[in-house]
Amino acid sequence: MHELANTEIWSLTWAKDGRALFRYGDRVATGEAHTVWEAIGAHAEVYNFKD
Repeated sequence: MHELANTEIWSLTWAKDGRALFRYGDRVATGEAHTVWEAIGAHAEVYNFKD
């Protein structure tokens, strides 16, 4: 997991080609993180790469 340069977006890898992009949103419950999922899929799908 790492933060993308110059953004508030984080990248999470869960498989060889599985990626999820997310950011932390405003808290909606005290003491709990609020995760906003931006994109989930294969590397090319998530990063808008074309073959």
